[in-house]
Amino acid sequence: MSEQKDVKVTLKTVISSGNEKEEYEFITFGTAQTKGETLYLQYDEIQDDNQERIQTVVKWNDEEAFIMRKGPVKMRQRFRRDVETVGIYESQYGSMQMLTYTNKMEYTWNNLEKEGIISLIYDLNMQGNKIGQYEMTILYKEEQK
Repeated sequence: MSEQKDVKVTLKTVISSGNEKEEYEFITFGTAQTKGETLYLQYDEIQDDNQERIQTVVKWNDEEAFIMRKGPVKMRQRFRRDVETVGIYESQYGSMQMLTYTNKMEYTWNNLEKEGIISLIYDLNMQGNKIGQYEMTILYKEEQK
């Protein structure tokens, strides 16, 4: 087991739906820790509209990735290469089923820069409706003390 490291997290998401494309990016701080072959990345997201905090955990190994969110939004989403997985999304408006088909799932670590990159490309359906294709990149870099 490795020690827990403080990290700066940059999350970029590009959502493509038909001819439309939306891009989101935010920077936050959290922790990274490796247990066995599994990476655990924890950080908080702040919702713009009400400043509520959503605690996020990304669990990654070569077989699958798992993203869990807790707070005003609760979400459990699993990613496995070339497999459709079932997840759940809960908000004040109710609970919805998510179907995620993962097209790409990569992780790279640069020991010199002390930074890791998680890349996910997936198709998302909620309640039977195709939402779009998501390209999510999570870059995390160890903070120097």
